[in-house]
Amino acid sequence: MFRGLAELLGDTAPEPCPVLGSPERWVWEPFFETYFSDFIEGTEFGVDEAREIAIDGVIPSERPADAHDVVATYRIVSDPPVSRAVAPASGADLPNEIRPACSRQAGPRATRRAALFQPGPLSPTSRAGPAGR
Repeated sequence: MFRGLAELLGDTAPEPCPVLGSPERWVWEPFFETYFSDFIEGTEFGVDEAREIAIDGVIPSERPADAHDVVATYRIVSDPPVSRAVAPASGADLPNEIRPACSRQAGPRATRRAALFQPGPLSPTSRAGPAGR
């Protein structure tokens, strides 16, 4: 009996289900997804400042492009149609599926090539990939 249950659970992907508290409680889930995603990419703000940027829309004059990264990422991960999107049928389809969201996220940074695999080394501030390890 337990072996059958273990096999069933092993083949079933978990689905997050916010069953506790009001829907407003879940505003923090996309915020922290945003915070750590941008941190890994090298965009660093303190938690309080990042919250003001993402949720309150406060854009610091000294780092507007970095603040845009935070705002755009937050809007993407907190957007129900995007966050509940169905996974692409294959890895080859992934770039086409995410390109619109990546273009939104890139925004004012015209030098970015949204949803394209980047040649060469990662940014020196990025914590993703081999350079960030």
